[in-house]
Amino acid sequence: MRYFSIIGYRSIFYFLVFLIVSHNVINTGIFINLTYLLSLLVFLYSDKKFDLSLPIIIFFIGVYQDILIGNSLGYSSSIFLFFIFLKELVKYFGLYDIKYTPFFTFVAGSFSIFLFNYIYLTVNYQTSLNIFYEIAPILIIIIIFQPIKFFMKQIEKIYE
Repeated sequence: MRYFSIIGYRSIFYFLVFLIVSHNVINTGIFINLTYLLSLLVFLYSDKKFDLSLPIIIFFIGVYQDILIGNSLGYSSSIFLFFIFLKELVKYFGLYDIKYTPFFTFVAGSFSIFLFNYIYLTVNYQTSLNIFYEIAPILIIIIIFQPIKFFMKQIEKIYE
């Protein structure tokens, strides 16, 4: 049953993403990385019919986030688009509806992003990073994967 016919599931999703990106300016915690949280939301966002507007809007939201927090342009966008690509790749092979496949795909994607970042920072800048501070945000996002998936499914059911 649809309560708000004007506001759809996609509009709520984009508003939530924009709100989290705008909050990223004041978030200074080391245990919550909002880029990873947004990548989780992008990964779990289900659209029955894939259209080109989702990656384009997500790309511009990533550029907006990079401008706000001072990253090099394209960093957040590439992470978001990587998770859209992973989801579509798993859907293409027909594995997305299997019970734990989205979870393990997200975990593998998160750890590959972590590994690329860690290798890049240690090789290019010859720094020794504390691995706990680098991996803790990913582990927290992995822990809240199922609750966020549940809430997104409930919101999707309301707006069907």
